[in-house]
Amino acid sequence: MIKIVAVTFLFLHLNSLSIAASNSATSKPSPRPRHAQGVREVEATSCDVVNIRVGLGMVTQLVFETSPTQTLAANDTKFSVSSHADAPRSVALTTTITQEAVSRAMKDNGIASASEMIRQLNQTYATNLFVLFKADNQLQFKLHIVPADQSDSIVKVKQVFRKDCRL
Repeated sequence: MIKIVAVTFLFLHLNSLSIAASNSATSKPSPRPRHAQGVREVEATSCDVVNIRVGLGMVTQLVFETSPTQTLAANDTKFSVSSHADAPRSVALTTTITQEAVSRAMKDNGIASASEMIRQLNQTYATNLFVLFKADNQLQFKLHIVPADQSDSIVKVKQVFRKDCRL
């Protein structure tokens, strides 16, 4: 119960930060990913795969223009995908792999560095995520495990439509 409350608090706090960041953003969207105060903005079609960096012990928040209707993750044992009614345009991502499990695996497998262990975890557990919306719209993501200091905090996603992408 405490974990759910803590994640919910972080989720709502991150959502308030994303709203503040979006209010201060320029009205013209950037064609390339951009970092601004912990917010990465991306534009994607339903044909694009957006890479998301999820850090050990960190929450990554995806913020959309409209509310998702469903999320589908291939590896739901190593990644947690959640949403909350108070933040309907957001999805929170965490990895369920603990630092203790990483340390134990390093010792058991004779791996000297945490970065090597995380690289191996990413090769083994990286997965895809589909986020579905009304009117048969969807976006697709690839979730990568990274060190906490390299993780995405908030990713603001704008769906764009191009003639060369038809699903």
